[in-house]
Amino acid sequence: MKSTILFILSLSLSGPAMADALAPNEMGKIMILEYHQIGPKEGEWRRTPENFKQDLKDLYDQGYRLVNLNQVLDGEIDLPAGTTPVVMTFDDGSSGHFRKKDGKWDPESAVGMILDFNKNHPEMGVGGTFYINALSSKSLTNPDGSSVLADLVKDGFEIGNHTWSHPKLKKLSQKEVAMEYGKLQDFVQKHVPGYKIRTTALPFGIYPKEVSWAAQGEWTSPSGKRVSYSHDGLLEVGAGPAPSPFSESFDPMHIPRIQARTSELQKFYSYFQKNPDLRYVSDGNPAVVAKPK
Repeated sequence: MKSTILFILSLSLSGPAMADALAPNEMGKIMILEYHQIGPKEGEWRRTPENFKQDLKDLYDQGYRLVNLNQVLDGEIDLPAGTTPVVMTFDDGSSGHFRKKDGKWDPESAVGMILDFNKNHPEMGVGGTFYINALSSKSLTNPDGSSVLADLVKDGFEIGNHTWSHPKLKKLSQKEVAMEYGKLQDFVQKHVPGYKIRTTALPFGIYPKEVSWAAQGEWTSPSGKRVSYSHDGLLEVGAGPAPSPFSESFDPMHIPRIQARTSELQKFYSYFQKNPDLRYVSDGNPAVVAKPK
């Protein structure tokens, strides 16, 4: 993580072109967006491709740039000065997230749309964490036998653990929780050998009886194989923007997200427009942390 603190006292900006410029503030809040299904007919848990494309454009126009969640956890957010990181997360691994078509990413899938947008706006970046479970395992092999999940990682995205069967973890024993996480971890490593899953999105946003059970553990498969898991971040369902990873209030075991629906997105666009001093804004120098006096 960044270790040097830079105190920003003021900016010498002037003129109409700089009227909307934001002062660097890497102690500000970050939006971690939560998507579920991507497909036809907008709903509480579904975003249409048209609206998802609009989300990308709106974020870009307002100075947001895509980063992966692990970059936030590590405090390695390297963005141009004046821009703000935004994280996209996708729960349940539905086909609308990373579907293949004729050997390529379907242009109407989330991955396809992010990559297409990046072609015309390379400064937007590429990023997204996909939280998969057993339902994701039905169509993850390309015609040539290679893994769709491996392609996902190769193209700059992340894989997260959403448990194997999407249970309410508080109803499970420690051994059962370990099975849920360990089985999914083992499944991913078969597709992407050596891949380290670092975060989990809690099913229904519900914690197990002990938070530590979701953070780390070990599962022994029926064949006797021992599979360990260790999560640096636990994501909740909904709430609001997350504190900066450099803030004392940032708790990686309790990371809030924003439901990616029109009403919620507009609510927080407006929130940061009215409270620009609360928004994370990069200083363009990854070696220091810009902090308002």
